[in-house]
Amino acid sequence: MEKSAERVIKLASVLELGDPDKAGKSLADIALFLMSRIPDHKRTEAIRKMIIKIRIMNAEEISSKKMKDYSSMGQSLSFIKNVLSGHDKVYVRRVLDAIVRNMV
Repeated sequence: MEKSAERVIKLASVLELGDPDKAGKSLADIALFLMSRIPDHKRTEAIRKMIIKIRIMNAEEISSKKMKDYSSMGQSLSFIKNVLSGHDKVYVRRVLDAIVRNMV
């Protein structure tokens, strides 16, 4: 899991570069990483539905949206919970402790 978490962080950091193709690849990799928990026999259909939902997103609406300063904090916490849900509590605690160590 550590390597996966590190990979997601590196992928997300590519967004800072501004290249739309690299940002799109990074976001797709994160989405696929999160969707890897969907059973294999259902994943292809889930990805197809995700692609449809992404295609119909309104770029103008998204680009004009203003987020509060600390909304990224809530998003980060939700992401961590999503990735760790369903894992052994000892493992979760160790990962949470490692996250804290790496944030200071």
